[in-house]
Amino acid sequence: MTAQEPFLRELLSELDQGHFELPTLPEVALRVRDAVESGTTSARQTADLIATDA
Repeated sequence: MTAQEPFLRELLSELDQGHFELPTLPEVALRVRDAVESGTTSARQTADLIATDA
């Protein structure tokens, strides 16, 4: 048995039971994603957005 197998079994069990939830993305990550996807944000602007994450 590999070290990952117990984790994978537990993960599959949680998924099957509907108990597994991923955490939501932090607000800054969402803003950075939106800015980058817009195609109009410079690297500097993106860095400034990331810097607001405290």
